[in-house]
Amino acid sequence: MTRYLINRLLQAVPTVLLVSILVFLMLHLIPGDPAEIFLGERQTSPEQLEIVREQMGLNRPLHVQYLDYLANVMRGNLGNSLNNGRPVLGEILTRLPHTLELTIAALAISTIIGIGVGIIAALRHNTIIDTVAMMLALVGISMPVYWSSLLLIVLFSINLRWLPPIGQGSLDRLVMPALALGLLSAGSLARLVRSSMLEVLSQDYILTARSKGLHQRRIIFRHTLRNALIITTPSPRK
Repeated sequence: MTRYLINRLLQAVPTVLLVSILVFLMLHLIPGDPAEIFLGERQTSPEQLEIVREQMGLNRPLHVQYLDYLANVMRGNLGNSLNNGRPVLGEILTRLPHTLELTIAALAISTIIGIGVGIIAALRHNTIIDTVAMMLALVGISMPVYWSSLLLIVLFSINLRWLPPIGQGSLDRLVMPALALGLLSAGSLARLVRSSMLEVLSQDYILTARSKGLHQRRIIFRHTLRNALIITTPSPRK
């Protein structure tokens, strides 16, 4: 497993370098002068523009700019924002707690809904409950986040007036954004859990457990679900 992870990490290095080169070149192909954007609409002289270009390294050869950019990224120096001139890394770290909070909440919602719906659909296989559950899962996968967000705002903020539509810092303001993000991956997880559950339920040891008279709940949670949720990793090619 360790060897496989090391090989995967080594294979990712050329991909990351290629992506960084493409992004760097695309940014340079975009019309506009970063120095002029940084200075804004203020009256500036050519000398001032040249000073800013010198400070930003824009007058250097393109390959030198890329190597400087790569070296700065490896040191954690992401440069300064063109909007406010502050360090980009500081701006990211300032907003990181809210991002992690939203990510964890969305992951929890996705896990609870996805696993729950997947289990119910598998236990009610080929019934109306299974059909409705998979239709809802397909809707969750297909619906864009911005559209589900609008529907949640209309339902919980405008019609029911249960939750605030904007803001941060409190639990009630976190519910709708986390729910909108969680529903997107909950559909995929529900379909995956259902498929895995159906495969495990057909195994001989499950039939043996049922023939021994074990309680259905014990069979589901101790034997079926545990094996259905095992993450399988394909072996690396030699």
